Order: sequence, then structure tokens, then C-alpha cells
Amino acid sequence: MSTETTHPALSNGATYLKTIQGSSMTMGNSGVSVSSSTVGQSGVTPLAPQLVTATDTNGVITVSMAVYIDVDDSINSLAIYEKPTVDTTGNGVTTTTKPLYVVYDCPEYDTGLLYEYIFSFTISDSNNSIDVIETYLEDTDPVTSRGTVTTVKKTTSIGADE
Repeated sequence: MSTETTHPALSNGATYLKTIQGSSMTMGNSGVSVSSSTVGQSGVTPLAPQLVTATDTNGVITVSMAVYIDVDDSINSLAIYEKPTVDTTGNGVTTTTKPLYVVYDCPEYDTGLLYEYIFSFTISDSNNSIDVIETYLEDTDPVTSRGTVTTVKKTTSIGADE
């Protein structure tokens, strides 16, 4: 069975990248739920990923984030999807952005309590060209989705070939 069959592209054209298993996620806030209004969610729109960091070391970007999901949803895994990089130019500077989507079936009602799930994963940047990661918590049957923009921090390993 092909990846396209088991993980069809999203309606926005994003394609499957990887799955984050429950065993790779940590419950934030010591596993205690938080009020949706406390973290800024209102209505049925998923809350954008929070605490997003992206660090590039020798062409491998480690992305870490927290997502808030309704306490009534049983989450065993989260799918990560990607779109091709996009170049934008402003003030004579070109910025390369990589859109990433964390996908799950968000409830279509106002949520009262949320659990925080924290996880990390890596993506390849062999050309060392990605400047910004845009992350979205995407609803599989969306009313709408929300996103976060994070600058990629460039690092080098000691003794790495330049």
C-alpha cells in the first residue's frame, strides 16, 4: 500500500511526512488539563502550535512544539504533513519558509478543557536553505486551522565540515 493511499494529501495540497506516535509525545502541564480560554482558544478553531522551536544542525532541522487538544479526544498519534518551501522577498531579503501541518480530527464544538502534547521530530534541509518554519494544527475535516511562524536557528557541530 502506497503512502498516498494510507495518507492522502490534504485539501491544501500538503503531503504526508511522518507520524508521531503517542509514546513519543509528553503530556505537558504534568498531565493536568487547562481551560481553553487560558491558552487563548476561542470557538471551534484549533489553537496554533505553541512553544515552537526549530534548530538546524548540519542540514537536519529539529522541530519541537506543543499542541493543545480537547480532553475528550483520545490521541494515539499525530500525522505530520508538509508543503514545498516558499520563497518570499521583502526589503531586498529572500526568506525560505517550510509549511508543516500537525493533523488530527478536531471537534466541531467549543472545547472547555485541553491537554497539552509536547513532541519533537526532524526534517531534512540538505541545502541549508530553510529560514522559517510555519506550523499549523490542521483539522482533518476543517472548519478552519491556525498556525505559528518560527525562525530556524542555525547551529554547527564542532568538527563539522563547512
